Amino acid sequence: MRKNVLALSILTSVFALVPNFTFAAPKKATTCVILYEKEHYQGKSIKICQNTPDLGKYHFNDKTRSVKVEGNATVTIYDDINYKGASYVIEGKQDDGIDPITSSIRIHNQ
Repeated sequence: MRKNVLALSILTSVFALVPNFTFAAPKKATTCVILYEKEHYQGKSIKICQNTPDLGKYHFNDKTRSVKVEGNATVTIYDDINYKGASYVIEGKQDDGIDPITSSIRIHNQ
């Protein structure tokens, strides 16, 4: 028991010397998606890094013609706002020449 208390005391002293040290779990990397208004990744673009139920808030409703997914995530794009209507899944890649009817997007980090 005395050894455990001593070890804990030493660890506490060591971590007290390290500024801003926390025992928190590492943050998961954020995956982003770049939407382009023209084919071949041309024209205006926006970078989305969270689930977005209405692309109209970014003036990008029904304008997406090509998509780049950063990282190795899966992205689902939907024809209608609030993740409704027909959907199309893009898995960790680029996609070019899609129908410009995307209204909402969901990012599934991996």
